[in-house]
Formats: sequence, structure tokens, C-alpha cells
Amino acid sequence: MHRIKNSPHADVRRAVSVILPEPNMVSSLTSYDLDFRQIRPGKMETRITFLRGAQLDLMDFQSSQAVHQVGAAPTGALTFGIPVLRDVPRWKERPASCGDLLGFGGGEMFDGVTQAGFRGLTFSFREDVLENVAAKIGAAIPPRARQFGVVTAAGANSRLKALAATALGSLHGQGRPLCAELEDEFTCALLLAMADVDPRHADKSAPSSRARVRKRAIEAMDVHAPDELRISEVCALAETSWRTLDRSFREYFGFGPKAYLQCLRLSRVREALVRAGPETKIVDVANHWGFWHMGQFARDYHKMFGERPTETKNSRI
Repeated sequence: MHRIKNSPHADVRRAVSVILPEPNMVSSLTSYDLDFRQIRPGKMETRITFLRGAQLDLMDFQSSQAVHQVGAAPTGALTFGIPVLRDVPRWKERPASCGDLLGFGGGEMFDGVTQAGFRGLTFSFREDVLENVAAKIGAAIPPRARQFGVVTAAGANSRLKALAATALGSLHGQGRPLCAELEDEFTCALLLAMADVDPRHADKSAPSSRARVRKRAIEAMDVHAPDELRISEVCALAETSWRTLDRSFREYFGFGPKAYLQCLRLSRVREALVRAGPETKIVDVANHWGFWHMGQFARDYHKMFGERPTETKNSRI
């Protein structure tokens, strides 16, 4: 089986955070073409944190005052937004709530109204990349996702809130850094959130076929546990769609395949630390098994095993 190359530190991308006195200055720093107009009195301050990845561009936008948002998202891309603080009174004539998925279209003009204290995340994908990942995981891009408007509502799925929390952590150095594996997770999560409200994309697999793909996926994870393993690659190695694989794992374990891979990697780290000699560095063991953000690794390890990695290493036989 072809081995996937381990994640290098160079693959991790860093965010840029800027406070702007005028919101339209965002256009000089990003690929957006904006004409934002303040519509309520008060001191205006705009804060953006943005990060350009290999597969997507990610931005956290915060505005202290109510704004009439007019402009165009990056051309050649499909852009989506998730309000994370304050509802959106109007987005193409409709209100939107925190956790809704908003479409900016493929470079077309958008027009909306946001309140004072608004905060939102945007994800811009090259359209061909999104289509390629969708084909790999068996999730179609609905027509409404290519247009300006509300794509799906928060009540339709719970993926978007988890996605937003992970993205904010990555942008602000409080979670996993953005890398190819995490970009793939964001891409898949948005695709599946769009499909959740469409009954045509419901999983119709038989229990026996779900058991087979789960077995293939676990075998692939065993082989590639130390490596960068994307969701789309898990699907390819298991020869199935992400929806079927996700259902299979949740039925059997009570959680999805990415959580299983996390448990597997943490277990491998613990086993290595128990057997490690005094010269072994915890950071080297963690990096070998795909953990590059040591703060997040330590928190995940403690949550999983109820002890710190150093305690495990010091308690070895």
C-alpha cells in the first residue's frame, strides 16, 4: 500500500491578524472587493484574522458597528460564511442566525446587513478543489451553494458550530494549526453540512457493507496512523463515501472515524511513552504520531488518559 508522507512543520500555516480603522481596507489585504457602509453611529473598528492555505482561504471578520455589506467575494472561488456572534438581519432578503451557512456565490455581488459586534468566519475554496473533494467523498455540491444566499440553517445540522469552533482555534493559535489534513476536514464538513438537508444524499448502505468499509478503514488507519491522513483519503482507502463510513463508525463506536483515528494515535503515543527510555523526548514521539501542536496534544492526551504525557513516561516499567 502506498504510504502517505508525514506532515512537515513547513506544512503548518500561520495567520495574520490586523485591526483596521476602516472596513474597506480589507480589500487591500485580501481578495475581497468590498464597499461596506456604516449605518449606525459609533466608533468603528474592524478586526480581521486571515490565513491563506493550500486548499482554502480562511478569515475571521469582526466589526464593532452595524454595516451594510456590499461587495464581491474572491473570483474563481466558492465562498461561504458562518456567523459566530450576532445574527444577520438580512442576507439576500432573508435573516440568518449564528451557525447558519451563508453563500457568497462564485465571485458575484453580495448584499447584506450585519449588527454592531458582528463576528463571522468565511471559507473560500477554489471551485475545482471543492468539486474534486466532493467527488472523492460522495457528497454533491447543491446548486444553492454556488449562489449568493442562505445555503442551510443551523437547525438542519450540528456540523457548522463544531466547524466554526475548530476554525477559530486554528486561526488564533488555540487549537490545531491549519495544515493539509485540517483543510480537508473543513472542506468535507462544509460539503456534508450542505448535504444534510437534502434527503437525496441519505446513506442507503446495508449493515454488511458498512461493516466491510469500517474494517478497511481501520486497516488503513493502522498503516497510516503516523501520517497525514485526510478524510478524502480515508474514503478512497476504504472504497466508500464519507457518509457511509461516518455512519458505520457511529453505529459501532458511538463516534466518527476521525475521532477513532485520534484515539488510535493517542494510544500509540501512550504505548511508546510507557516503553520509552530516559533519552526519549515526548515532542518527538508526539510528532511521529501526527501531533504537531504540543499544547493541544497535551490537552487531548490528558482528557483521554487522565494524566499528563510526562506522568506516563515517568511511570514506565
